[in-house]
Amino acid sequence: MRNREKILFVFSHPDDAEIYSGGLLLKLQYQFEVEVCIVFNISSDREIREKEAKKSINVLGYTLSFLNMQDGEIPDGLVLDCRINAMIENSCPNLIITHNPRDYHTNHVLVSESVKRIASYRIPVIYTDTLNGNDCMPDLFCDITDCMAKKIGLIKIHQSQIKKCNYINICEIVNHYRGIQYFGKPEKYCEAYCMSSHYHLGQVAELINNVFKN
Repeated sequence: MRNREKILFVFSHPDDAEIYSGGLLLKLQYQFEVEVCIVFNISSDREIREKEAKKSINVLGYTLSFLNMQDGEIPDGLVLDCRINAMIENSCPNLIITHNPRDYHTNHVLVSESVKRIASYRIPVIYTDTLNGNDCMPDLFCDITDCMAKKIGLIKIHQSQIKKCNYINICEIVNHYRGIQYFGKPEKYCEAYCMSSHYHLGQVAELINNVFKN
């Protein structure tokens, strides 16, 4: 029997958890049971990316799982739903956090839509910000000012990816903007999130307040 409520993070790729929710993951340490699930693998550098993901999540002390769907392809929707459904049933989370359905990457959108279908009204689902902050009207903000440097440190573990794109700079800009948006202070950094649905929000309001308390 669990003593703590469980938060399940479902992301497409091995570095997504740190880019979109690195600050929140750091703030949830020792407060909740947390699992991070990575849906897709990249066959060309799978071993490298899995190693980076394991190293990063081990720093946090969380459970990490892989569904090993093939990245770069449009997966069969039923197969994707079945895999995600089995993972969610095995995890038994109280809250799920996943990609924003308006994000830029096709696989991010597919994962987001599948999670929402499977969770339905049974489990509350929260969406992350989009990569550049566009097309996202946040309901929730997580103050990550005190752990922004540690978040950058987690992203740096994914050396295979930051060589291709400056995700560190992107996060610094977007999280800084969200900090100003929420606090009105230039020294603040925030991650932004939004509810997938406000249906029965009252039943999970206390949990959500505890997760996103600032």
